[in-house]
Amino acid sequence: MPLFAPVALLLALQPPSAPPPATPARTADGGNLARLVTADDYPRPALRNEEQGTVAVRLEIDASGRVSGCTVTQSSGSPSLDTRTCEVLTERAHFIPARDSKGRGVADSYAQRITWRIAPPVPPPAPPPGGTQPPRTTGLITMEDYPADALRQHAQGLVRVALDIDENARVTACKIVTSSGYPSLDAATCRILSTRARFTAAIDEKGHPTKDVLTTQIDWRIPD
Repeated sequence: MPLFAPVALLLALQPPSAPPPATPARTADGGNLARLVTADDYPRPALRNEEQGTVAVRLEIDASGRVSGCTVTQSSGSPSLDTRTCEVLTERAHFIPARDSKGRGVADSYAQRITWRIAPPVPPPAPPPGGTQPPRTTGLITMEDYPADALRQHAQGLVRVALDIDENARVTACKIVTSSGYPSLDAATCRILSTRARFTAAIDEKGHPTKDVLTTQIDWRIPD
């Protein structure tokens, strides 16, 4: 008996665990928290590395219904996705607090799983029958093409252009339809599309190559 006395004493000193709440915490509008995460929340590092996965978390809910803590219980395998999950849910999730048997607000926890998936690219709209085929812009422009002055200013933006294509599928003119707001980005867009982009000439009703005008765009972005 003396050998087991310290263990018995330790158990006696431990406080009893709190009873489960009579009414558990629940989301304020009864919806699934996954709806709080949008495509804009996808971390850029995870997008660049094409990281996807499901994150399981446990949210600690205080007596007022606010998220006071977030613990990842199952990782997606991507630290940035795990971290972003906790950031979004801690900031946006709202709860009706748990209640004890006397109706008082008490702390509780809430389990949630968020699945991150990269949406497949949207294919470009099909050109009209006989029209010039749009160029493949993926890989057409690299960071080495980014104008030095635009990099210094951290300039970014979308440039939409109208290209005149001749019967030989060559670019004969490039007009800015929508400017990025930065002359160097606009000029680089026309220069690159005029020299690197490859087209299939438009065909007239007799089956002969003909001139055409094609509208396309380049979105200049500086990676994080």
